[in-house]
Amino acid sequence: MLMEWLRKAPTTVVITVIIMCGLVSLGVLAAFVILSLQGIDTTEFRQWINTVGQILVFPLLGATTVASISAARSASKAEDNSNGQLTARDDAIEQQEQHIQTLKARLRDQDTP
Repeated sequence: MLMEWLRKAPTTVVITVIIMCGLVSLGVLAAFVILSLQGIDTTEFRQWINTVGQILVFPLLGATTVASISAARSASKAEDNSNGQLTARDDAIEQQEQHIQTLKARLRDQDTP
C-alpha cells in the first residue's frame, strides 16, 4: 500500500514527499488568492480542486481503512497472546507458592521433635 511504502521509504524520500505536498497546497492556495484578488469567479477552480482532491483522498481513505483493520487485528492477537502468557505465568507462580508452602510445612515437621 502507499502508506506502507512511505513508512518504509528512506528519510529523504519522506521529506521530499512532505515538501512536495506542501508546495502543491501552497500553490493551490496562492492560485485561489490571486484569482480572488483579481475579481475572477473561482467557482470552477474550487470545483476542479474538489474533484482532484476527492480523486486523491478516496484511495487514501481505503488504504487507511485497511491499515486500521489490520492494526486492530494485530492488537487483538497481541492482547490474546499477552493475556494467555500472563495467565500461564500467574498459574505457575501460584503452583510455586503452593510448593514453597508445602516445603515449609515439611521443614517445620522435621524441626519439631
